[in-house]
Amino acid sequence: MRVSTQGLDQRFTEKAVEFMRGLLEEALSQMVQANHRHVILPQFNGI
Repeated sequence: MRVSTQGLDQRFTEKAVEFMRGLLEEALSQMVQANHRHVILPQFNGI
């Protein structure tokens, strides 16, 4: 799907920003709490 700059700008609302921030925070939280860090990030030697 192609999205124009104008289309993205119209959908990038404050509500969308809050949603994306919450999604990122939750994903990072789950990564930090994961018991199997070596499975999630195998290409890194440490976190």
